Amino acid sequence: MFVRIDRRRKNPVSTLLLALGLNQEEICETYFQKVDYRLNEDNKWSTPFYPSRYRGVKPLFDLVDTLKDCLYAYSQMVPSIKCNREVMEIAAIKGFSTATDLADYLVKKGTPFRDAHETVGKVVSYAIDEQLSLPDIPLEKLAQFSSSIKADVFKVLSLEGSVEARNHVGGTSPTQVMKAIESAKIDLKTRESESP
Repeated sequence: MFVRIDRRRKNPVSTLLLALGLNQEEICETYFQKVDYRLNEDNKWSTPFYPSRYRGVKPLFDLVDTLKDCLYAYSQMVPSIKCNREVMEIAAIKGFSTATDLADYLVKKGTPFRDAHETVGKVVSYAIDEQLSLPDIPLEKLAQFSSSIKADVFKVLSLEGSVEARNHVGGTSPTQVMKAIESAKIDLKTRESESP
């Protein structure tokens, strides 16, 4: 099992646990089951039989208990969440989240997907080098990457345009979100009326 410390490197979880102060023995005791090997009368190695290891009953109950605890924690936490819209917008645009929209834009303009993917990779690489977000790249520079890019590209590079572009069932467009909310309200009312 691995853990990502940053976006580029994958490290074994044991390395992280060692850095947090656990030693090898504590890691093994906490995360692994001990298996006792014994030499029997026939000079063969054997292990004791533990039915609970094979039936999955204990892990299932542990999972249910953990799930109940998580649901309770979320039910207490979610109502008190307050979102900072400005900070969320800045964070959303930083990660090149509209790069896929740029690829979709190029494909709609007739560029084969393989070429659109390559073009977007070059645009993102340029943006990283210049420390720009995609909407901040001037149109003249974007047009150097592909002749298909025109002034309307900024509609898809904005967060609003990206969200609106997913106007299909389960999509992120405001229309679809409102439909999902209405559907959930109806489902909830149905469940409440059916419960004893």
